[in-house]
Amino acid sequence: MFRMKYLFSNRRFVALLVLVFSAILLMNQVAFAQDGDKSLNIERYGDEPLQLVGLKIGSQSITDNLPVNARHNSVGVDTITFNQRDGWFRNVEFKLRNISGKPIYGVSSHLFFRPSETKTVYRLPLAGLSQAGQGVLEPGGEITLIVTEQAWKLTKEILKYYDVDPDKSVVSFGVDVVQFSDNEQWSKGRMLRLDPHH
Repeated sequence: MFRMKYLFSNRRFVALLVLVFSAILLMNQVAFAQDGDKSLNIERYGDEPLQLVGLKIGSQSITDNLPVNARHNSVGVDTITFNQRDGWFRNVEFKLRNISGKPIYGVSSHLFFRPSETKTVYRLPLAGLSQAGQGVLEPGGEITLIVTEQAWKLTKEILKYYDVDPDKSVVSFGVDVVQFSDNEQWSKGRMLRLDPHH
């Protein structure tokens, strides 16, 4: 009788171990299902006034993986890959240095999401944090571009409305406009000068 109770208890213990082990495996699969190789396209121009000198995602620095922009008069895209969880773009930080030789008064920059099945591009605006909170980025100064919670909430609603999964989209980073003065700005490889009299 004692032996039967022992065997029954032992079987229950083994069954419990199997259940626990299976649950742990399932939890690990769920935890790692969102991890994996991610990629980011970086728009490049030969006359960039801002040099990309740093890239972080959360606490992970990817600066060492940044390719050197060797373009002079050409336009292109560099792609970097890294291991991160879904939603990584919410915690991205770009550090840019003013190499134009001129003071910069404004920067417009975005993350772009393009679903693989369409040519439509959705934009997530980035906010700039300059050194010491200055409103002017002097030559040699650096600015950090981040995703604010407010900007992400608005973009998230737009993506949801159009049934776009940002984690399954091609993600790109680009600087759209750099403002030097009231009548001079750089835009995607072109210097634009406005006539102040018109």
